[in-house]
Amino acid sequence: MAKLLTQVVLGDEDLRYLQSSMLDETFYPNKRFFVIKEEHSYQGVTHLSEQLFERTKNRFGKFEAASINKEKYLVLTDENGNELHLTGCTSESTGTGLHGTLNILRKLNFDIDLELGSTE
Repeated sequence: MAKLLTQVVLGDEDLRYLQSSMLDETFYPNKRFFVIKEEHSYQGVTHLSEQLFERTKNRFGKFEAASINKEKYLVLTDENGNELHLTGCTSESTGTGLHGTLNILRKLNFDIDLELGSTE
């Protein structure tokens, strides 16, 4: 399990987000990585998640994995293990969350199987 080292609030009044520095001690040597996620009051809104992606994508290496976590939102992981959590991008078939997920995955050139809803 990863341990939180530091956490800062970044952004502006239109979109605030948290950048957390993490340490995973299950690796040797210990692995450091960061996680970016919308601040609590900005979570769960698709267009804000899409804005967060656009604002922060250049802080990451190449995104190599996309998954829907147990909270049912999109998590992108780059080649260094850094994570971008997009709480407004979901796999639910109702609302705008699925559209946000598909838009971002297409921008990243992920293969998308719409019949099964899986990504590679």
